Amino acid sequence: MDFTKLFYSLFVSSFIVSSSLFLAEGCDFPSSWTGTWYSSRRGALIINSTTISDINTTLTGPLTYTCFMNSADTYVIRSELFTLHNALHRAYFCLEFSEITKGSLVYYHTTRVNPQAYNERLKAYPSISSVTKLDICDDTPDITSWEMLVKQGSFEDAEQDCPNDIRGQYNYTLTMSSSTTCGLGNSSLDVCTDVTKPTVNMSLCSTPVAFSAGGLLQCAFSHSIDSYTYTFLLNLDNTTDEATTFRFTCLVSVVSGTLGDYTYATQYPQLCHSSQTPTSVPSAGGSLVMLPSECCGWTMERHLRNVCDDDDLAHFVIAYLL
Repeated sequence: MDFTKLFYSLFVSSFIVSSSLFLAEGCDFPSSWTGTWYSSRRGALIINSTTISDINTTLTGPLTYTCFMNSADTYVIRSELFTLHNALHRAYFCLEFSEITKGSLVYYHTTRVNPQAYNERLKAYPSISSVTKLDICDDTPDITSWEMLVKQGSFEDAEQDCPNDIRGQYNYTLTMSSSTTCGLGNSSLDVCTDVTKPTVNMSLCSTPVAFSAGGLLQCAFSHSIDSYTYTFLLNLDNTTDEATTFRFTCLVSVVSGTLGDYTYATQYPQLCHSSQTPTSVPSAGGSLVMLPSECCGWTMERHLRNVCDDDDLAHFVIAYLL
């Protein structure tokens, strides 16, 4: 599925559709959405036919939101009443959903960043205000600003094949907070034995890849833009604290290298950061340099460079020492 075309076609169509379709208040979510979901940055959310519970923001605290208006895959949701500046208000989100599997959804916030709401993409209006779709859905987000939902108890339903450029058996270095760990002989990342579930050998190097304490991950969504591949990795730890371990990680990767044939990648918790590239990431993230000892995902870059030959070990040693 071409998610670039999907994204733009869905967004453009949402503006072509007459705004009158959004005038009737009240709507329903698809019945398949009913249940408890892990969200990429808002913890556990409960969805039933008309509400999403426990959406927590700095401005409002945790609130229940009701399906307020919708057209096709775009939903405006409205919060229960809360007090702001000594007056009753409601908060609104505009969300555009795409179903990836029966156990997973990705969505975009199509509301402008609101500095008065701690830079959340939401609007807050006094309870007496009359609000339309055009008041709330007023932005075209960056295509990489996905957020994700995976239904609890449905991890297997949400699994996806990992993209080719991260499939392999790897030695790697991992740099977090300017400290580099792991390396040749004391690291192992296996994305070959099961191409849906990357596995880190934590006994060789305990620095967490994708912020996982146990080292067992799952590919949940990927999308390529030019030479970069964006992958949502699901952490299969029983629990995460969303401070040092995280349920979701965005991995941005590319197969490249001037000395040899490496996969360069960065990891960032919960979502893809707007400035994240395969070699640069804000301080909350980390950088990986991955050398394959075995390949199980064909890419043109690897074919042209004859990756996985014996010379790659020498290349890795040189790069690591540098």
